[in-house]
Amino acid sequence: MQSPVERRPAIKTLAEMTGFSIATISKALHDSPVVTAATKARVRKAAEQVGYMANQRGMSLRTGLTYQIAVLMPVTQAAGSVAQAYAHVDIDSDWAAEAATVRLIAGGHRRIALINPEPKFAYALDRIDGFSRAFAGV
Repeated sequence: MQSPVERRPAIKTLAEMTGFSIATISKALHDSPVVTAATKARVRKAAEQVGYMANQRGMSLRTGLTYQIAVLMPVTQAAGSVAQAYAHVDIDSDWAAEAATVRLIAGGHRRIALINPEPKFAYALDRIDGFSRAFAGV
């Protein structure tokens, strides 16, 4: 698996690898009926080889939908005191993770955890990037 700092392959990379257009790559990855099974298989194999993940921001810009929510919730510690933990999920996941973590650090918190889905999604890796950047400044 790639580290969060490495650049993830773009759809353009798959187009260059396979010789198909970006439009064909996109249709193949979205299981469009206008793309043959052989082309879909070739595109998916190339995507797997390079660890391609769809760019959630790009898809959100195209569709106008993010399917994401923001969550702010207090976390009660074992000693009974309450610390504010901020988990902000946004179309700009790396910025949001960094901003939330910086705020917690500025508030004096030192034991901060990132609760994140598996890093098979680009936005999950973006959150790791932002979270890591916040600690780089400490």
